[in-house]
Amino acid sequence: MSFRFLVLATTALISAEATAAPPDVKTLFPAGGQRGQTVEVTVGGKLNARPASAWASRPGVTVEVPDEGEKVRVTIADDAPPGVCWLRFHNAEGASALRPFVIGTLPETNESEPNDEYAEPQTLPEPSVVVNGRLEKSGDVDTFAVSLSKGQTLVAALDANQTLGSPMDGVLQVVSTRGFVLAQNDDGPDLDPLLVFTPEADGTYLVRLFAFPAETNSSIRLAGGGDYIYRLTVTTGPFVDHVAPLAVTRGAETAVEQIGWNIADDQRRLGFATDEPVHSVESPHPVRRAGVTDVRIVPHATALEQDSASAGQPQPIELPVAVTGHIGQTGESDVYAFTATKGEKRSFRVEARSLGSPLDPVLELKDAAGKTLRRVDDARRNAFDPELEFTFDADGAYRLHVSDAFGHGGFRYVYLLTAAAPHPDYTLAVKADTFKLTPGKPLEIPVTVARTNGFDREIEISVEGLPEGVLAVSAKSPAKGDGSKAVKLELKADGAGEGDESVDVTPVSGPIRIVGRVADQSDFERVAEAPIAGLQRTTADLWLTVIAADGEKR
Repeated sequence: MSFRFLVLATTALISAEATAAPPDVKTLFPAGGQRGQTVEVTVGGKLNARPASAWASRPGVTVEVPDEGEKVRVTIADDAPPGVCWLRFHNAEGASALRPFVIGTLPETNESEPNDEYAEPQTLPEPSVVVNGRLEKSGDVDTFAVSLSKGQTLVAALDANQTLGSPMDGVLQVVSTRGFVLAQNDDGPDLDPLLVFTPEADGTYLVRLFAFPAETNSSIRLAGGGDYIYRLTVTTGPFVDHVAPLAVTRGAETAVEQIGWNIADDQRRLGFATDEPVHSVESPHPVRRAGVTDVRIVPHATALEQDSASAGQPQPIELPVAVTGHIGQTGESDVYAFTATKGEKRSFRVEARSLGSPLDPVLELKDAAGKTLRRVDDARRNAFDPELEFTFDADGAYRLHVSDAFGHGGFRYVYLLTAAAPHPDYTLAVKADTFKLTPGKPLEIPVTVARTNGFDREIEISVEGLPEGVLAVSAKSPAKGDGSKAVKLELKADGAGEGDESVDVTPVSGPIRIVGRVADQSDFERVAEAPIAGLQRTTADLWLTVIAADGEKR
């Protein structure tokens, strides 16, 4: 055997081993598309062994994966719901991590170089458009020109770190054609800025974007790289920031008001049914960074904060209740009055940052004489929304004060205050969202059970969506003991069917769910969630790949 043949044979073997692997997808570019369009998307990473397919979390989205190369075609139906659609690529060897693909309602365009200098901007094709871009290298700056009329409101909003997992801390500016900075924002409630600008004269204005690394280091310079992918919405049309109320009562016919910029009066109100047994619903609207607004569905009463709610005129509330409030002015504090009896235990929570509000809320409980009984700023490290539980030692009147930790306030400083009795509950979690199962080799999946507020019921935990020939024995988490905090599910692909029937286990890949249930209490059905790689998000969309048994052809 010649040396040349050995080299070729070794190279071929390495190549075969490299491709005989599950898809490893890091990024997608562009990271979204408009409804009714087909988009060619470049996969950052490797799709590896073919044939390969893709699963989409939303209806109306299909993905064509070619026999070779790292470009796929994503087709979005006209009626596909806007917002983040999660894509997962898979083959006979396994599945990739979930990757976000944003479905939008505006026309889209791709960023093109050179556009670093204010003297050479990229002219946007329309006054309302989504730009799919990338800060490709250190020092990269992207600049876009748009024509505005005097008094016209421009909204520029960046989706990068929070939605796409890009490792960037973006900065948005509006700049004159002579290079003077007219407006700037470097953070919203998170690292993705939103900027609103109204010009004082007709003319061409520049929207400029650059970034620092999301994880700070010793260097002070503009950052970039192949994974610095973003979606920049630039619009003079309607843009919805939030809705009011933020929560509605389950089963009630209701409507919410869209609040934002450039929204016509006849577009503001949205009505929808709330009789579905879900925690929240997504209300589509004309334009928003993520295309949807989250509306909480709660089992009790809801209310809106009154403008007069203050220490001098507290707003009366009856518990349980979810109040949508707004810190509209600098130094403002909203005050709510309620009564409690001795021995009662109550739970209070303010959600703001977790809902996309820039408010850093502080929650303070006082008695009728004004004495502070409890004050909470952050629930824990890097968790800005406060919560507290309190057992009252006397009958009487009490006050809840909601304010911003730094005395800030404004148009976007909204919150949801929930005041109720502590509700026993539980959650399920797993460490990974993809699993592999080989016939003849059992797979163990540890499931963590987190019980809150004294939840003391037995939970039966099972796996749904298993392919034919795969069996899983449900596990029971008792009310007490080690099993109350964690259990292990065991999956087998041994070809055993019902009774004595034998089933051939074919290599297959598909979604599964791990579900917890409590006997005779349908309200306590919970689905296990796992972290999404590269994002501060979790998912209930788990994935199982049954791979070929050792020695079988894949």
